[in-house]
Amino acid sequence: MKQYQMIWMLVGVLFCISPLSVNATFDHVRGRILLDVEQKGEAWYVMPTTYKRYSLGRPEEAFNVIRTLSLGISDTNLNQIPKEEDYWEGNTDFRRKMAGRLLLQVEQHGEVWYVNPVDQKRYLLGRPTDALRVMQELGLGITHANLQTIPTSLVVAPYVVRNVPFASQAPLGDWSDERQSEGCEEASAIMAVAWARGETVTKEQMRDRVIFIADQEQQKYGEFRDTSVDDTANRIVREFLGYTNIQVIHDITAQDIAQEVTTGKVVLLGVNGRILKNPNYSGQGPLQHMIVVIGYDPFTDSFITHDPGTRLGENTRYSANVLQAALLDYPTGWHEKITPGKTGMIVISRNN
Repeated sequence: MKQYQMIWMLVGVLFCISPLSVNATFDHVRGRILLDVEQKGEAWYVMPTTYKRYSLGRPEEAFNVIRTLSLGISDTNLNQIPKEEDYWEGNTDFRRKMAGRLLLQVEQHGEVWYVNPVDQKRYLLGRPTDALRVMQELGLGITHANLQTIPTSLVVAPYVVRNVPFASQAPLGDWSDERQSEGCEEASAIMAVAWARGETVTKEQMRDRVIFIADQEQQKYGEFRDTSVDDTANRIVREFLGYTNIQVIHDITAQDIAQEVTTGKVVLLGVNGRILKNPNYSGQGPLQHMIVVIGYDPFTDSFITHDPGTRLGENTRYSANVLQAALLDYPTGWHEKITPGKTGMIVISRNN
């Protein structure tokens, strides 16, 4: 694959061609190689399954895109897609399904093919000269303003923070105890801090710690329910759990969350649980809820979470669109008035 480090070093010359500027409608650009006509032909690849763009600027970026986003394919399936010079039709349904994908020929020598969404034929990305020709002929010019309307992806591989322990907020099933049934903030903080310290958490330990912290909150602050992002950080994480390597960030987006977890951190996130529509919730789900985000998967554009609101919440996935819509930094107190649009997260980092 080292040859591909050379391929994209040639991309900079592409600004010499005059590609057509287009409006960045998602259906128009899915699976396309885009060239920013106002930025010296900077190249981007739009993943057809997520409609997000991946930079092909630096050689290492392009190498990661090819290495990670390529879909392994057998010779039998690959041969259903005609090459650029072929005139036979092949399997039209399969061609349509593979349009815009990078395909790795696993039964040969690891050749990578690009299926052009326009003619649904495959083009070999072999030698640097082959790839440059494909870029020149198939690259679609786009204005910088239109390019900015296509969301970027920060990574090209699923990234999950490992060894984050999981236990629900009522780990032994005692949801009648309000300290546990309302203990999503406590449970989320306990999981994240345990990971930061390299510890494990048993169900019994989770139950005892949730109850202990809730009792301390009630005694000192007069309330343990619906704890805001700021109060979760200051009271639960810093004061009662004694962990300080954290950062509170307000006015966030899903991209901000991905930025943190893909750099090896864990995020505590306030959400409207009803928007998450987790089928394992009881009833509609909690309006005020907190979860732990431990990973991001660009292939499905989804976040991997530990959701303490259900015993089945380990490694629960929520799409980026759903999580974005659910973001909510609710106030501390018992169902206090919510400020629409207020968002926030607590970023937990390890000391070492």
